[in-house]
Amino acid sequence: MSIGENVLDFRLLAASKTYCQTGFPYFGTNPTKQYFLCQTLKLFPNTPNTKFNHNKVEPNLKKGYVEIGVCGLSCKLCPAYHRETKSRCEGCKSEYRMGAVCQFHTCAVKKKGVDFCGLCDENNVCARWRKFREAGKHHDSFVCYQRLEDNIAFIQRFGMEEFENQQGTREKLLRAILTEFNEGRSKSFFCIAAAVLEIGELESVLENAREKSKRLDIKAKSQVMHSLLNEIADNRNYFLKLRR
Repeated sequence: MSIGENVLDFRLLAASKTYCQTGFPYFGTNPTKQYFLCQTLKLFPNTPNTKFNHNKVEPNLKKGYVEIGVCGLSCKLCPAYHRETKSRCEGCKSEYRMGAVCQFHTCAVKKKGVDFCGLCDENNVCARWRKFREAGKHHDSFVCYQRLEDNIAFIQRFGMEEFENQQGTREKLLRAILTEFNEGRSKSFFCIAAAVLEIGELESVLENAREKSKRLDIKAKSQVMHSLLNEIADNRNYFLKLRR
């Protein structure tokens, strides 16, 4: 079975039992990726095979905050959002992504008309969302989940608009880092850093990296940025890797 460019998220892969039963055709023999897929699959035991609808989403479906996931993740800090190819994801509630079978989308957006599970009246008793959050405390997909609980608490306290503004600031800093310091192999690392570090720390690192990397080539500039980010991570006990 070939998945191709339609798959944009491990969570979509996890929704299909077929992928687990046919030897992980997308992931090959990578044991850590297989482990995460099986662990996430447990969250969706009754979900049918993932199917994609390339037609437009129902015109009467109201979707706000396209770049904020229903679960509370920020699409603006996801590597798939920053692709420069046709497979670029425009956000979890974009037309393309809403055309895929996802229990969170179906329940929250399509059935209940809410943009975020944490604003649902049943969020405190929803077993599916609780299991997803518990998994996010220990594991990531190709996007960092380390800030998931902080994101949820922030949205519930200050609202979606304020969260979108905050993430817009992070995205602006991330884009600057990707434009000026990505040598072609650091996108995932920089996305994780943009999600984990405080905004003030990102601003300081960017300014410092620019000063230290004047007249350097892109490879050397990337090394400078890596060094500064890792230094802060060591001092603040941040983890700048995807957790498998």
